[in-house]
Amino acid sequence: MNDDRLSIYRGPVLSRKLINFDHVDRVVQINTVILFKMENGKEEQIFTDFLSNEDTAEIKDQLKKKFGSKAIAF
Repeated sequence: MNDDRLSIYRGPVLSRKLINFDHVDRVVQINTVILFKMENGKEEQIFTDFLSNEDTAEIKDQLKKKFGSKAIAF
């Protein structure tokens, strides 16, 4: 994660997914999923089951700082 985008590793077969923060309308946490609602209506997901507790906490903290009131249920 950097200031303007998030890169998600999706395994050895699929390419990385890039989420540009400029195109994010909202960020929502639903159980163990962090959901990015994009301005074009699409959704991107991060499944926190595959992350350590420390990494999950760090991502949530950074997203709260980045999106403020657009970050829901953090």
